[in-house]
Amino acid sequence: MHTVKEYANHLNVSVKTLTNSVGASSCSTPLKIINDKSILEAKRQLCYTDLKIKEIAFRLGFDEPSYFLKFFKRQTGILPAEFRVL
Repeated sequence: MHTVKEYANHLNVSVKTLTNSVGASSCSTPLKIINDKSILEAKRQLCYTDLKIKEIAFRLGFDEPSYFLKFFKRQTGILPAEFRVL
């Protein structure tokens, strides 16, 4: 799941309710929490597995590995392959 709407549906609440609840209990947004969780899991898999980046992208629910590459770089400032060799 990568969208606030998907999480809201899974929790049987509206997007607005989820957004308000998260905002009231933290200084974050649902989308930021989702993105942070995805990046943390991507980093874990890059560090502790020998999976190809394409496989990691699919495991994390990205339909296209190229979108995962852009997402990872936008969130971290580096590409997954660069992170893996750090």
